[in-house]
Amino acid sequence: MKQENHLWNRNGVLYFRMRVPASLRRHIQSKEIRCSLRGMDLQTAARKTKLLERELAKLFKQALNGMVDMAILHPLVRQICNNFLFFDGQSQLRQFRMSFSLQQCNDTEEWVRYWLRNEITQSPIAQMFAFYAAQRGEAVDINDPNNDALILDFYKAYLEVLRIQKERMNGNLRNGYDDATPEGRFSQILSPDDTSPDLLQAPEFDVREILSMCAVPEEKKCPPTWENLQHHSRKSPKEEKPSNSSSLPVEVPAQIAPASGITLAEAVRKYIRDRQVKKNWSDKLTTMKTGYLNVLLEHFGADKDVALISNEDMLDLYENVLKKYPWNRNKLYPGKSLAEIMPLSPRYIDAGTVQNYIGAISTFFRWCQKTGRYMIANPADGFGEGRQERDDEQRLPFTTKELRSIFQEVAAMPNRPYFSRKMYPARYWVPLIALFQGMRINEICQLFLDNIFSVNGIPCIEITANEERKQKVKNKYSRRIIPIHSTLLKLGFLDYHDSLWSAKNRQNDQLFPMLTASDEGYSRKMNSFNDVIHKLVPDEKRKTFHSFRHNFDTVLMNLPDTNPFLIACLDGHERTGTLAGRYAKGRIPDMQSMLERLVYDFDIFECLNKTPLDDKTMAAHIARLPAREF
Repeated sequence: MKQENHLWNRNGVLYFRMRVPASLRRHIQSKEIRCSLRGMDLQTAARKTKLLERELAKLFKQALNGMVDMAILHPLVRQICNNFLFFDGQSQLRQFRMSFSLQQCNDTEEWVRYWLRNEITQSPIAQMFAFYAAQRGEAVDINDPNNDALILDFYKAYLEVLRIQKERMNGNLRNGYDDATPEGRFSQILSPDDTSPDLLQAPEFDVREILSMCAVPEEKKCPPTWENLQHHSRKSPKEEKPSNSSSLPVEVPAQIAPASGITLAEAVRKYIRDRQVKKNWSDKLTTMKTGYLNVLLEHFGADKDVALISNEDMLDLYENVLKKYPWNRNKLYPGKSLAEIMPLSPRYIDAGTVQNYIGAISTFFRWCQKTGRYMIANPADGFGEGRQERDDEQRLPFTTKELRSIFQEVAAMPNRPYFSRKMYPARYWVPLIALFQGMRINEICQLFLDNIFSVNGIPCIEITANEERKQKVKNKYSRRIIPIHSTLLKLGFLDYHDSLWSAKNRQNDQLFPMLTASDEGYSRKMNSFNDVIHKLVPDEKRKTFHSFRHNFDTVLMNLPDTNPFLIACLDGHERTGTLAGRYAKGRIPDMQSMLERLVYDFDIFECLNKTPLDDKTMAAHIARLPAREF
């Protein structure tokens, strides 16, 4: 049944059919042009066939009038059919979402603009151009300066291609290619109303115009790499091919990313230097990151061009090196290469450490791509097994029984062999502050005496950064002033503070003067407290000193009528939302009310063999604190 002029429905499949003038059939090699419109709805098919009919009729008329070289008539017909029918907007819209995201399209556009702006003619897009030209019998040497202007013109056409593709992804088919824009204009790369007379009269193809007509993403579903960027042509969907069909898309072989001219070793050196300057990497962090990246240098070689590291190379690194990387390598196998270590059947690093390597390597490649512009895509994207646990399972809170045993051990420390009287104040108070204040270990260890003060009669702790004192915070939300839990006051925390504050010959102005600063902060000497924890909780590696903070959050978040905003203000977590994150500020009395609702299911005074101080004594301690306004 005929639906529209040249539009036919056969067994539920729409077809475009148009007779070829008799005098042109030997050149077209067919009596009619017939193309399947599988996947198109009737409205889209009708609109497409009207445009195609008009374009082919114009072409046939010019051919009959001698305006077209008959040798190029068949490729022209095939090209026009491909552009108008095979790559329809609706089908394109669905396939484009699966294979090439809007972000990847934007990234590609950024690169092409960069190449165009800097007149860089050595690029994968230029290589793609050369392949198209070769298929048309044109030899385009991208290394020849005489072809620079031609390649730069192709960049401009390609930018227009990307614009149209983004319009399609946004659902706009009135983009000047699939249909006229709302203003009635068509894209310059292929105008159905204005076939180029210069092109049709030319004895050979003008590659600048013909190549710019092809603009279709890869149908193959695979991670985006530079090899996938040559999405100018693809195989058409599998379909029932009508007889004498000549409209077959052109296939382009996969490309290899061009060399960047910078070695892997040089890229690593520049990356480390860049992070030290811009991100203020500490010596410890620099050493750790360098260790991760040294695996790349050892596996690929220092002289490897960084741009030539592919997704397949990373797969080999991941499967054959990282998953089999020796645990504690530097201490157990000093001076030995991986090739020498592997036959020794070493113990492998765990999955979490593998993820640390992958994360550091992926971040490095991302920097090479975005900042250094040494490579087009990140070859480490998509690697790693990922974390199997939820975020709240990465560290677990202690049970009530475990908390009781930990603080009973703290109370018994003076009776243990090798007891350090100098370190005991820190080992006593630091875990208590972590449990009742929800503070991170270094936030506690780096406190100075003047970080303890009162605000309108409420004793408070200030967590801040001070470069001179080497005090650090994790992020901007970590800077905070929080009230002190009454349990710490009853245990005599302010009495301990006052004893140091009033001492005439104190060692320094720290709250814990026995702790010294290092690259990782002030917590180095307290990290050994994890040994105490692992001795008492031997079968669970996910319970560490940081678990005190998880106990704090777990209790408060499970309270009826809890307030997540105040909890985030107390423990220094990010406050979500513009209002909460930028403008809102937790008030000290409100935070104190929330904090005092923190109650654990065990008696801390009984564990520590302590008698709570009375209110009068606590009030005297608070009165001696320096006062501040907030």
